[in-house]
Amino acid sequence: MALEQPRYEVLFELDGVEFREYAPYMVVETLIETDRYNAAGNEGFRRLFVYISGNNSGQRKIAMTAPVAQAPAGGEKISMTAPVAQTASDGGWTLAFMLPSKYDANTAPAPRDPRVRLREVPARLVAVWRYSGRWTGANYRENAEALRSALVDAEVEIVGPLFAAMYNSPMMPAFLRRNEIHAPVAALPAAAAQGMAASGDVQPMTAQR
Repeated sequence: MALEQPRYEVLFELDGVEFREYAPYMVVETLIETDRYNAAGNEGFRRLFVYISGNNSGQRKIAMTAPVAQAPAGGEKISMTAPVAQTASDGGWTLAFMLPSKYDANTAPAPRDPRVRLREVPARLVAVWRYSGRWTGANYRENAEALRSALVDAEVEIVGPLFAAMYNSPMMPAFLRRNEIHAPVAALPAAAAQGMAASGDVQPMTAQR
């Protein structure tokens, strides 16, 4: 069964960059205080997996939306969703899991680990660069720079930190993996406005800050 993903609409594509309008969604996230990409990813994944495996304030077993094992006794087990997001911050990396859409700020179980927190991500416009390969710092940096360069060429303003989104199991062969770099942006490129005007569509959206 496919994993649930945040809802979005593709508004425009330009030179390998996809511009998506995302609906709001909840994440559970943790900060790993290391500059090592792989070490941060491994430790962050473990912390967050413990949260969705029942280390939270829930006390009931709920139906799964993905093929994940049944909840252990004493905690509410949450279905895995994709993508897993990873972003650099001062002094480390933040790893985040997107929560299933049935959860909001009022219903998501509170983490028991003080290093883990819940956060609501607002609706936003995001530029996305897709790539495959291994989950390494070098691969992240190469593709993040490719997205930055494409947005500079398109004269699109980046308004938030870039992050990597990884959709597949570690068991998936690296060359088949779906990886992405996401960059929150202020507006669609001028080429989108020209195309919409020519077709009679509505004006392109501008991101809310």
